[in-house]
Amino acid sequence: MANHPDWRTVEPEMVDFVFYQAERYLEAQLQSGIASDSRAITAASILVGVATAAFSGAVALLLAGQPAASYLAATVLGVGLSVAAYLCVLAAKPIDFYPPGNHPAQWYGCVDAALGDAKGAEAENYQEMIVANNAALETSATWLNRGITTAIVSPVAAMLLFLVVTSFSSWAASSPVFSYREPATEPTRQRS
Repeated sequence: MANHPDWRTVEPEMVDFVFYQAERYLEAQLQSGIASDSRAITAASILVGVATAAFSGAVALLLAGQPAASYLAATVLGVGLSVAAYLCVLAAKPIDFYPPGNHPAQWYGCVDAALGDAKGAEAENYQEMIVANNAALETSATWLNRGITTAIVSPVAAMLLFLVVTSFSSWAASSPVFSYREPATEPTRQRS
C-alpha cells in the first residue's frame, strides 16, 4: 500500500479532492453491490421455479410409466438447477460492507485537529474500506459465476444422462447378458 501523506502539508483543495473521490468510490461500490445482489436473487428465484417444474415433470413421467431415462434426466436437471439457485443465494447473502460516511461520534476525538488533517485521515480509512469492499464484491461475484455456470451445465448433464441411459437400455435389451426373459412355463390345465 502507498505511504500515507502528511495531511498537514497537503493543500486543502487536494485533501478535499481525495476525500471526495474516496467517498464517490464507496458510493459506487455500494450501488454495484446492490445491483449484484439483485441479479443473484433474481437468478435464484428463476432457477428455483424451473427446478420445481423439472421435479414436477420427473414425478409426472415416473407416474405415467415413461422410460427411466426420462424421469432420471428431469431429476438431474432439477437437482442441478437447485444447486445453481443455492449458489446464487450465497452470492447475495449478507456480508460486511462499508458504506460512505461515518458516525458523528467517530469525529469527536479529532474536532480540535485541522480539518484537512481529519479529512486526510478519513480518506485513509476510506481506502481500507474500499479494499475490504472490493474483496467482498469479488467473493459474491465468484458465487454468482458458479451458480450461473451450474445452471448452464445442468441441462447439458441431464441430456447426456438421458442419451447414455437410452443408449445403454437399447444395447442391454439386445444383449444376451443384460436382457432378461421370462422362463417358459407350461400352461396350467383347468379341471373340469
